[in-house]
Amino acid sequence: MKEDDGSDMFGDEFDVKPSDSVPAGTGESAGANAANISDPNEEVKWEFKWENTEDAPIHGPHSSSEMKAWDEEGYFKDGVFVRKHSQAGDFYTSKRIDFDLYC
Repeated sequence: MKEDDGSDMFGDEFDVKPSDSVPAGTGESAGANAANISDPNEEVKWEFKWENTEDAPIHGPHSSSEMKAWDEEGYFKDGVFVRKHSQAGDFYTSKRIDFDLYC
């Protein structure tokens, strides 16, 4: 009894789309994908501003260790507005961020 080649992944008639045969992170876009991968040992960097307004100056980047130390020393008593460095988008109150988790 001969098995149907269509049900055997090693059969000659195995149907594979060209896009399925290229592993993620290879080919033309490999450089772009590699650029988005960060070193897990690298400490997260932050940007902050004192007021949550469009024209408020942005300070940074500063490491998580710096931000944690300043927070513990009371520099951010009333909180500041932070976001991860090099990420577009909204700033969030530092009172919701545990910088110790990122050190």
